[in-house]
Amino acid sequence: MRHMNELDLSGFSVEELESLYNKLSDVLPSQTLLDVNLEHELLLLLRKGQQLLQDVLSDPDVPANQKAQVVNSLANTLEQLTKMQVSVHDSEKVKRVEHVFAKTLRALPREMAEFALDEYKRQWQKQFKGMTR
Repeated sequence: MRHMNELDLSGFSVEELESLYNKLSDVLPSQTLLDVNLEHELLLLLRKGQQLLQDVLSDPDVPANQKAQVVNSLANTLEQLTKMQVSVHDSEKVKRVEHVFAKTLRALPREMAEFALDEYKRQWQKQFKGMTR
């Protein structure tokens, strides 16, 4: 195993360094939640849960309460996937509404568009007053 001070990366091109970075990213654990593909992880968990369910249901030696636990875990995973789908759908819908609103503002005379945008901001602040992220 090499020591970190023996590793000289100065001779690598930017492309080679980016390739090395991507390869390292594939094998290193995630550093932040933003690095985690939640959809992918939930789908992996679902597949593993489905396989485990098949295994325990076909094994007569597995007690009924453990089979029920596997079923409940799989149901929870499906619930999380459903929530994620709804969230993505809602997010996409909001993006489309914003796009239509921006297009509508551009079609209006400047004075009307400014009035509409000011009113939109006022209503937005009124609606979300006191809410923080």
